[in-house]
Formats: sequence, C-alpha cells, structure tokens
Amino acid sequence: MHLKCPSCRGIPRKDHSVGRSLLVGIVVLLVAVSSAFAWNKAGHMVSGSIAYADLKQNNPETLVLVQPG
Repeated sequence: MHLKCPSCRGIPRKDHSVGRSLLVGIVVLLVAVSSAFAWNKAGHMVSGSIAYADLKQNNPETLVLVQPG
C-alpha cells in the first residue's frame, strides 16, 4: 500500500509496520517451538551422560548417593 505523507514531500512510501510485526512474531514463535522440540529423550541421555562422567571423575562419593539401587 502506497501512502503519501506531507513530511515526505509527496514521495510514495510503503507502510510495513504491520507486516514486519507479524514476521517478527512468527519468527519468535518458531524459535520458541523449535527449542522445545530439541529437548527430547536423546537430549536427556546426553546431559545425563555428561553429568555422570563429571561426577565419576570429580566427586565419586556423590555418584554413589544418587545412583539407584
């Protein structure tokens, strides 16, 4: 949509504020949803494996306390 603004000396311009806001909203939504899908069973297993290796090396007595059984 071309709008003429008196301050623009009659130069047509496009008003993108609504379209830009919609685009930013969609991008934010997609980023939020994609990060939620990234945390699945495999993600839990990787973080658990890293934590286990760290505890085993740096604090084995704590590892004994948190292991089941």
